[in-house]
Amino acid sequence: MHAQVRSARPMRDGAAVVYVSHAIPSEVGHGGNHRAYQILCDLEAAVGQSHVALFSVPQWRIARPPAWQFHTSRPGHLRRFASRAERWWARTAGNPYRLFSRAAFNSVVPFAPRGLLNPDFIDEYDRGLGKLAQPAVCILEQSGFSELIDVNARHGIPTVSACQNIEAFDVVDIDFASKRSVYAVTHDLANELRVLARCAERLVISRVEAGVIGGLGLECQYYPYLPVGAIRERLANIRRNRAAGCSSPGMFLVLGSPEHLPTGKSVSWLVEQAQTRGLPPDVRIIVVGKGADGLLPPGATVRGIELRGWVAQEELDALMLEAAAVLVPQRMGFGALTRLPELACAGIPVIAAQHPTFAIDPTPGLYVVASNWDDWCSALSDLRQRRVHISDDEYAAWEERQPKPLENVLGRFLR
Repeated sequence: MHAQVRSARPMRDGAAVVYVSHAIPSEVGHGGNHRAYQILCDLEAAVGQSHVALFSVPQWRIARPPAWQFHTSRPGHLRRFASRAERWWARTAGNPYRLFSRAAFNSVVPFAPRGLLNPDFIDEYDRGLGKLAQPAVCILEQSGFSELIDVNARHGIPTVSACQNIEAFDVVDIDFASKRSVYAVTHDLANELRVLARCAERLVISRVEAGVIGGLGLECQYYPYLPVGAIRERLANIRRNRAAGCSSPGMFLVLGSPEHLPTGKSVSWLVEQAQTRGLPPDVRIIVVGKGADGLLPPGATVRGIELRGWVAQEELDALMLEAAAVLVPQRMGFGALTRLPELACAGIPVIAAQHPTFAIDPTPGLYVVASNWDDWCSALSDLRQRRVHISDDEYAAWEERQPKPLENVLGRFLR
């Protein structure tokens, strides 16, 4: 799974970096996988692959089922009750406003500073740290893994937060008419800020998060997503092929998993607008992502909209090669959309709502439109009639301007 990266001398002989990832670092998968893959590649490039110890929480869970899980021979209602009780405790611990709240049982998972890690994982992690050379530093990708900060401290290892979002805000569906709902979210944020304050450094993927966290008095650095390794090679190959004129006028693509709450609401808005107000002539939109095929009731269709759900990487690459542009209707959410830098690297123009552009430096080939359907239709008609190509030089110049703070942060602890 590790990417091939350029060789680099360790910052100090015997130095080690521990990377605890919330998503599996992989060149295939969703944006969380790609961000984890970038961090892993950047770490290996900075200190050398043999000096990076990866603790991937989802990989550990796959290999070792949680000890608390009921045996399958138990009655189904007991398994369901145990699972429900576990979810309730994890979602309410540390936040009294979530106690006895119906929101604690819904599909949206609020932030919890503790309880996300199996005790066996923590024990195994503790033993693993004892075998590491010193000096060492830990890169923590999820503020919900706060138990590991204490473990690191016992071993004299500083913790650097490199979270993908402000977790207290990222997947929360706030009912602003409910005082309990608003108080619950702000209490989650307070808990998360306390976790971040315990870290020696904070790196964030979005300029919005950097502004919020920095504005509250916690020193914070912007560490943007950039495609690296095998991801970058694949996207550069798409850009070369698109330069030969492979795109199809009138075919537009939407990428993203509607199972992620902000993405789901945003893509649903686009589908609803197309259903009620219609698309320009000769425009068709293919929506790709886990859960996308469930955006409409069974048997329902919308003229010009095709919902494909999750597709294999080869099919996705073919669609990216064909698309006249990719649509990003994101209207809410935190973090940053990894697909914006990736689409620029692939040479694909993007029609986007304004909201995601606050998080990053505008990428080449980005067309920002207001949140009204007339402007979207105008942009669709415009890009249907002309072909836009993003050159190697345009993308390279944008990439060169992006800050790359990780190596300097590591140098503070490992030199």
